[in-house]
Amino acid sequence: MPGVAVVAKNLGTNVEYRAQTTSAGLYVFPDLPAGNYSVSFEVAGFQKLIRSPIEMSQARTVGVDVTLQVGAVTQVLEVKGAPPLLQTASSEVGHQVSTKLVQELPLVAGGDIRDPERFMFILPGVSGDSFTAHVNGGQAFTKEITVDGVSNNLSTVQGSFFENSPPYEALAEFKLDTSNYSAEYGSAQAGITQYQLKSGTNNFHGSLFSSIRNDILNANDILSNMGLSGSPPDAQGNAAKPSDKDGGIAASAGGPIYIPHVYDGRNKTFIFSAFEGATSRRGVFGGRNTYPVEPLLHGDFSGLLGSQLQSCGENKDQPCFDALGRPVDAGT
Repeated sequence: MPGVAVVAKNLGTNVEYRAQTTSAGLYVFPDLPAGNYSVSFEVAGFQKLIRSPIEMSQARTVGVDVTLQVGAVTQVLEVKGAPPLLQTASSEVGHQVSTKLVQELPLVAGGDIRDPERFMFILPGVSGDSFTAHVNGGQAFTKEITVDGVSNNLSTVQGSFFENSPPYEALAEFKLDTSNYSAEYGSAQAGITQYQLKSGTNNFHGSLFSSIRNDILNANDILSNMGLSGSPPDAQGNAAKPSDKDGGIAASAGGPIYIPHVYDGRNKTFIFSAFEGATSRRGVFGGRNTYPVEPLLHGDFSGLLGSQLQSCGENKDQPCFDALGRPVDAGT
């Protein structure tokens, strides 16, 4: 049906996107932000129809086809609880990790902060680790990583972004495309990982996370009990435990920009921010830490030298001198 006014309304922000059907009854909303939507259809001589809620995930194209009933425009037919929509507009094969799973699944820390790429390994066909991941048997360092549609690879390593990933509290969704993806991802040979950032809505939301790890809470290990931790036992003869102290904190907050009596950003202007930080202090097994003594701090390294070498000359039995006639000492 041509000339139908179609309005897609974001249920989180109340922002509306408008389109009109063509002579073939087609319509399109390109580049909708991820979220839940209601879609209304209205034209003279037919009942107004509303489909809600319709979940839009990142990098996904869905079709909402409807049949309008003859009647007055003042009559409204609202359809809720419809079955999930299928993606029929593309042939790509992928796996979606929803906002609910991102928020509730436990996440392994990589290094000292939580590593969002660990989500890959709950999906079929992925092996290795977050640095050298293999998707469906593909080579390492050949996948693409995007955040809100923008490439976010390390400049030196294709397919890795742990060092420059956004804070975990800022992530809303994660998607892994494994095959048949669009030609726009020309640099990817083995998988595309796509991350969607959270956004502010009409309601204020926030999160707070903290973690602690301390060697006081740890049992001792076999290396320490064997005296191989690099530290002597304490005064009571107990085997020393290496230092193992980690701490993490993260927070996020978002909502409408609101300045009382000055500006009300509900339904139009939103803000979101996130932060994550970590500290780590750990000992080293199998060796002692060394520190420079006072002469080294002043540039005097003569204490590291031994006696003059005696293996020069034709028969390797003469004292050694350099080209300027200076003795060559051991350790030079």
